[in-house]
Amino acid sequence: MADEGGDLAAFGDALDTVVETIDSSVLLMEASAGEGDDLDGIADRLANRGYDARLADELPDAEGRPAEEKHAIYMMLSKFSILVDYDSSRRLSEYETAKAHNNVLAYLVPAESERQTTHMIGGHEDSNLDHIRKFEFDEEPTEVLDNVISWAESVIERRRESTRDRLPGVARFCSREVRGAVVKGDIILTEHILV
Repeated sequence: MADEGGDLAAFGDALDTVVETIDSSVLLMEASAGEGDDLDGIADRLANRGYDARLADELPDAEGRPAEEKHAIYMMLSKFSILVDYDSSRRLSEYETAKAHNNVLAYLVPAESERQTTHMIGGHEDSNLDHIRKFEFDEEPTEVLDNVISWAESVIERRRESTRDRLPGVARFCSREVRGAVVKGDIILTEHILV
């Protein structure tokens, strides 16, 4: 029985690490033929704000899966994602993934470029989605980064409040505190977990 308590404590510690990692992780993606120079600047600014910014193209493959699936997996394991979109002719699977899995996604686009929304998101842009938002920048994507962070954090906080409101009875059955609630797709980690 004592060994079981050690296993539960180790599980609790591992879960704390996962939640802390998700809580600081931001996935950066780019839709262009460029080398991702803009993403490095965004990553630096995010790091200065306490986030662990990861460039999707530099992350390890997910068991040999295509890049689209790799991005989907990493989006689900991030607090929020940022997509810099310079290529309006490319269909954005990242948008569709975020929509399907309720991932928080900010997509940043140049304000002065010709936009072909039908190509960008398959012609199905939803104005009622609260977890996906377009931000336009004039010269550099970092211009809108403060607004992106504020928006993403507000979406996440609303989700946490909603989870607390919908699952108030969970806390009385659980004994170990975890920082806030994290909602990722079908996984809900509430304020308290059983350990």
